Amino acid sequence: MGPRKRVSTGGASRAQPAKRQAASLDTVSPRGGEASRPDVCSAFVMHPWLSKVLERFDAEWKEHQDVVAILDNFFPTKESQLEWGKSLSQLFPPEDGVQYLSEWAASSGGEVFLRPFQPSWHRQAGNKGWVSMDHFRNLLQLILAKGFVTDAKIPGTEMPVVQEHSLALFSENDRGVDVFLPAIETEVLPGFSVSCVKGWTRGVAMHMTIKLAMETGILDQYLQFLGPRVSGFSTLHAIHHLRQSGDDIVDVNRGMGPFFHCLLPKV
Repeated sequence: MGPRKRVSTGGASRAQPAKRQAASLDTVSPRGGEASRPDVCSAFVMHPWLSKVLERFDAEWKEHQDVVAILDNFFPTKESQLEWGKSLSQLFPPEDGVQYLSEWAASSGGEVFLRPFQPSWHRQAGNKGWVSMDHFRNLLQLILAKGFVTDAKIPGTEMPVVQEHSLALFSENDRGVDVFLPAIETEVLPGFSVSCVKGWTRGVAMHMTIKLAMETGILDQYLQFLGPRVSGFSTLHAIHHLRQSGDDIVDVNRGMGPFFHCLLPKV
């Protein structure tokens, strides 16, 4: 499966934008955590156009108050989700020499390589529960400044922990919407077919970053800014959590309730 040329997004020109006053650290610095590191903050000072994504996110949050609701509003149908998956495939072609996971049964656990259209933002594809605006905004700032980083060889990086969907968690209607989509590329898992034991929110933030960069017209400029770091969107590194024979133990943390474990039948 050879690489494909990245298509134009119809976004902003790669030419340098008109000069504008750089935002102060007070207005662009994240509210704690890794996103408050000087290199992240300085990226927004040196490239103030990055803040367009944050401003659009703030507006979307004001309307929807939930990250899943924002993406569901952008992609309300199976057809629109399929088109989104195809867009990610074209924007971020597979890398030569990378053996992407083609089927869950082919994995014996450990590190696997995924494509950007495979992580699902469905609530039942993760165990995070409700995500606060501040926490998610920090993730957006990290991705905007540093790209999407999942390779554990990069210091300070934790790989997501993934597994196939536990369909018992999904309603019949949900299963027909975004649990499985037709194959977007050959010899890889279908679109939105990956659940996360750990790292679901990062996957949602990846989708959100690219979509809002498109919506604000800065995607071409953003990808040029990333340079070779754009490969982090082409190849996602993850740990495959093997499902046990018989029953699965699935971590469930819905809403603001307590954290607990439940046993689900293997499907």
